[in-house]
Amino acid sequence: MRNEAYEQFSKIYLELLRLYDAITPKKKGVELKRICTGYDPEASPYNQHYNKKSYFYDSNTDETFEFIETDVVDEEVSIQYKDRAISSIPIEDIRYWGNYFISELNHNVLNYSNEFNKELMCSYFPKNDSYILPTHKQLISAKLNKEAAILSCVLSYKKIIDLICLGGYRIDNYRNTLSINEEKYRNRDNFSLVELPGSLNTDRAKKYFYKAIQDGLISEVSPGKLYNYDCSLALLACFLGVVYCYDYTVEDVANPGYKIYKKGDKPFPYEQLEKLFNVKNLSQSRNQKIDNTPPKNFNRIEEYTNSIQRIGKNK
Repeated sequence: MRNEAYEQFSKIYLELLRLYDAITPKKKGVELKRICTGYDPEASPYNQHYNKKSYFYDSNTDETFEFIETDVVDEEVSIQYKDRAISSIPIEDIRYWGNYFISELNHNVLNYSNEFNKELMCSYFPKNDSYILPTHKQLISAKLNKEAAILSCVLSYKKIIDLICLGGYRIDNYRNTLSINEEKYRNRDNFSLVELPGSLNTDRAKKYFYKAIQDGLISEVSPGKLYNYDCSLALLACFLGVVYCYDYTVEDVANPGYKIYKKGDKPFPYEQLEKLFNVKNLSQSRNQKIDNTPPKNFNRIEEYTNSIQRIGKNK
């Protein structure tokens, strides 16, 4: 059983939900609350009036819901926000513990029952759906750009947490997706399986991404649309610099045994890459390493290069 990551990430995640809830303008409204799996005798497909005693049975999911009165986000009201409690939490920490959490979650889903995974998730993320969050438009209008970026990060994890907390067939579907991806990358050196969007989809990139996925440096969340990373932001930035800009290292003459990270001659498509990995400051992180010591564990990326070159020579 693995749950260390759940504990560490839940502290950051639930605190962020609390902080967002505190600044969200609210009004009275209604929402659907899941009551049970299966058909409830009091529920009717035609009984969909928006009041707290109305029920709805969804035949597609075989679940019964109740419409309840509750607070909802008031999208017509601007955010009045003074301090910087949310933006004081580094997005790199959120991503680090979030990726660690997803890695442990995937292990548990592949190795333990749906009941176990639902109970474990709900124990660390209680009342996850009780917090009310602002919209990105409200945050941007209030010039809370960093808070908007963090919200995007939080929502990417919330979607998975909500799914596992519901349990049942949803965990089955999540497990099937993991199994497909695991099998997809089991076939050694089958680079064509990697999917990347638009101009990022080059043969060189697909080879490097495939190696990084096999090594656990990155992982595919949504084919061709979203990737996670399980390393420092600096290492991710330099990995992508090697892939797309042909960045390289040279021996440090002044310090034998050490290397210097050098800038390649191709443009760095940081905007597309930030969207692909749902991060900020990739270009800045890469620039900080140029003409300096490579980030920790950069030897892993050099191993990808050596492996790809060996395969090319053997063909």
